[in-house]
Amino acid sequence: MKNEYKPTLTDLEEVCYTITNKMDHSRAKGRTVSRKFSNWASEIDHPCLRYLVYSRANWKDKKLPEVETLYLFEEGKDGEKKLKAMIEAEGYEVILAQQYFDWKKYQISGRTDGSLQFDIPAHNYKGRAPLEIKTVAPHIFKLMTSIEEIKQSKSYWMRKAISQLNIYMLMSGSEFGFLAIKTYRLRPRILAMMVDYELGERCIKKCEEVNHCLAKGILPDRMEYDSSICGLCAFDHICGPVKVTKYASEIDEEVIKDLLFYKKWESLGSQWKKVAEALRKRLKGVNAIVEGVEISSRDYETTAYEYPDDIKKVYGSPVTRTKVTLKVIEEATNGK
Repeated sequence: MKNEYKPTLTDLEEVCYTITNKMDHSRAKGRTVSRKFSNWASEIDHPCLRYLVYSRANWKDKKLPEVETLYLFEEGKDGEKKLKAMIEAEGYEVILAQQYFDWKKYQISGRTDGSLQFDIPAHNYKGRAPLEIKTVAPHIFKLMTSIEEIKQSKSYWMRKAISQLNIYMLMSGSEFGFLAIKTYRLRPRILAMMVDYELGERCIKKCEEVNHCLAKGILPDRMEYDSSICGLCAFDHICGPVKVTKYASEIDEEVIKDLLFYKKWESLGSQWKKVAEALRKRLKGVNAIVEGVEISSRDYETTAYEYPDDIKKVYGSPVTRTKVTLKVIEEATNGK
């Protein structure tokens, strides 16, 4: 007997939900946290020493990544494999993929994406060097235009790519290396880098500090709270970062009163908007956390015009302005 049933939109939406839910479950059940017996090369330049100690001493306490983050990791790995294949398709061999490095003296370990074999015909030179491949979002890709640009980036996880490659160069005895960067819908970028001994010394010193803390069974002091680091940390539930800064005491009581109003009535009513605007003007140049509100000031350059419209473009001059943002953050929790 023929089934006369016709699925409704609700039925079909349930099918969609079931598929995506199963995809999430398949990835979630495979989440694990691996024990680290050494300082992992990709993490060495993390700005928080306490995080690096936790990564080895308290690895079981590390939060599992969110399911959405697992999709991001998956996308990144697929992109790296694709870029490696694109390089090899042009006749360049990538060898020693996932080779394990172990620098016992400083307890540093890592796995490289490979070593690129290349030649310079004009000088009859053939060589090979460590190759690190990264997949990033398009807006990040646009910022990674040169090795020096990445070194000077305010984003620590962008800088970590350089430190990681630099460590591999030091561990392999190579004086140069390559950073290959891929994103979506844009041509990949391959950057050459010379070994940076100063950066290497800084990273090694950090590893020595971590090793000292582990040997003594102690924790380093917490870093000053930074929401871009502490707010994303997988150990914040045991660290209990103190959400206050050394500049908090410099904020006068009237401003604190307005900050409390701002926090309580965030985004509600015209009075809140007036208070928010007044706070941004008064807090220009301030970077602090006060009463659960993070105050961030950032200078940026724009162009000021002081002439009639028809000649503005000719006589425009750069002017530095300051953007002040206010962000309500969660209350601190007690930690070890």
